[in-house]
Amino acid sequence: MIKQSELSNQLRIYVITDQHMYWKKNPIDLMWQSINGGATCIQLRHKGELSRHVIEFGRCIKKLCDLKGVLFIVNDHITLFELVNADGFHVGKNDLNIVEARLRIGHRKILGRTLGKDDTLDFPTALVDYLGVGPIYETSSKRDAGSPCGVAFPDYARAQFKKPIVAIGGITEKNIHEISPHTDGVAFISSVARSSDPLLTIQNMRLKFYEAQKVIN
Repeated sequence: MIKQSELSNQLRIYVITDQHMYWKKNPIDLMWQSINGGATCIQLRHKGELSRHVIEFGRCIKKLCDLKGVLFIVNDHITLFELVNADGFHVGKNDLNIVEARLRIGHRKILGRTLGKDDTLDFPTALVDYLGVGPIYETSSKRDAGSPCGVAFPDYARAQFKKPIVAIGGITEKNIHEISPHTDGVAFISSVARSSDPLLTIQNMRLKFYEAQKVIN
């Protein structure tokens, strides 16, 4: 099992794929640019039936992540997680329950769970390695994300959970400095998927994240 301090470092710059936006571009190139720009974690999020195309995409991301020592997470789809041999698995409150997820992935893999403003830690937190907290701001990337929780909520979640927190939802180059001091990592979907230069976007996000982190580190 990865140490908590090491996991925090690998969750700093967390890029999530979106099948609707990413397929409009070259998704492999987008991931490669993200990784070379400084992403420390890539999450493959796919809703719906599996296809050979999606499985091959996942295996390709896994290879790219392994080359650069980047964490690779699969969201929700346990079969896809198993087929691509991801480093970790992430679930929402309405997805596979925590106990079953941990049994399926084993204790050597990383398990993440989503937490929103109106959610409670009413699940076996000892089985979970990190929380994805949000949405911090308004977001159009996930329609069922819930209402914004604001920049202070990650502090509350971290105090209760006592493990790494990743903030997600509407985070951009314009507001990343606000949320960064309150979280271990920041996650992006639209900011990267809609960027004309993903590598530069990630580089700028990473720089601003670490500059803001110095306020409390």
